[in-house]
Amino acid sequence: MVGCDLFDFQLSKYLLLVDYYSKYIDVVELSSTTTSSITNVMKQIFACHGIPLRIRSDNGPQFSSTRFNKFCQAYGIEHQTSSPHFQSSNGEAEPAIQRVKRLWSKAEDKYLTLLDYRTTPLEGIKLSQAQLLMGGRPRNTLPASTEILKPRIDAIVVKEHFNKKKAKQKVYYDLKRGVKELKPLEQGDSIHMNPLPGSKSWKSGTVVKHYGRPRSYVICSRGRLYRRNRRHLRETSEAANQQDTTTLDDGQLGVSDKQHESRREHRECIRGERRDSTNG
Repeated sequence: MVGCDLFDFQLSKYLLLVDYYSKYIDVVELSSTTTSSITNVMKQIFACHGIPLRIRSDNGPQFSSTRFNKFCQAYGIEHQTSSPHFQSSNGEAEPAIQRVKRLWSKAEDKYLTLLDYRTTPLEGIKLSQAQLLMGGRPRNTLPASTEILKPRIDAIVVKEHFNKKKAKQKVYYDLKRGVKELKPLEQGDSIHMNPLPGSKSWKSGTVVKHYGRPRSYVICSRGRLYRRNRRHLRETSEAANQQDTTTLDDGQLGVSDKQHESRREHRECIRGERRDSTNG
């Protein structure tokens, strides 16, 4: 069950939603108070926390409209209304509004204050609203041990699940696109580099080293260092690298089994890289 209501604060209009179980409060400023604006905000909140089974509201025109009823039907929500002209019967929403107004009246940052309130343990159970809703405590600006912030789930199992899902997606993507794994490059290999934005010319160069990830390389070209992904590089021979590369296309890029480096450029780039690391 989620309670909802509108309220004014410092000349702005807000929509408040409060979860009956956890007492977790969401507050969003509205650009207008039309039913369309309200349902769009609700959709954003539900995309984060899930769709509630029931919504409880007052009988304001925005919530009693045909558009709002259709929204609830589309999302499979049972809409309950409080007794007309009897705000206190709107369950948790009205007390939550008064609570938010009290917090904000003393706050410099409204949303940090709201975060601190959500992450403060509730009296009697030593668990915060956020922990009850999400299973973990979000980080805020207050000092907290890493153990407190850890969610109550098996992080290893979750990580394995997403790793397997990612690997499965890669298999399907590769099959669909006919992707072939490119041969890894080694230090000193001669290459041509994909044209830079705004240019049609391929640059010749040599591989200086891998950069962090298997398919990322540091390339030396004409005394300068570049970082490029493997798919932007084509193997070539040292002889081809000595050509004028301004009009080279894929058909002109020669490939040899054993690549040779352009020694002078390679040494210049290595010296430049060492100077940069020393100065840094």
